[in-house]
Amino acid sequence: VLEFCKAGILVLADLDDTPGKDVYKAVCSARAVVIMLSAGSLESPVQLQIIMDVMSVADEVEVIPMITSSFRFPTKQFLEEEFGRGLSGDSDVDEMRIRLTGLFKRIA
Repeated sequence: VLEFCKAGILVLADLDDTPGKDVYKAVCSARAVVIMLSAGSLESPVQLQIIMDVMSVADEVEVIPMITSSFRFPTKQFLEEEFGRGLSGDSDVDEMRIRLTGLFKRIA
């Protein structure tokens, strides 16, 4: 992979202390972004924010969703009633649902 991608690879999971705006800049300047979904991915505010950032520029950046064997797609009830609990008050949960649905459509 590294020989194919001379510009390098950035693993966002290694950037715990990186401000959100810097992560967003990295996403916007990427050729492609691989989103790996595993158990608990939709319960992590950090992962959700990155998914939202990626899907906001999905027309300009190649989005490659991957699911692990531990990932379970959310039920309609979860998305309507439980999704977004624990997120900051300024989060637009409806917009997050739309972007998450867009990601799932890429998998389907």
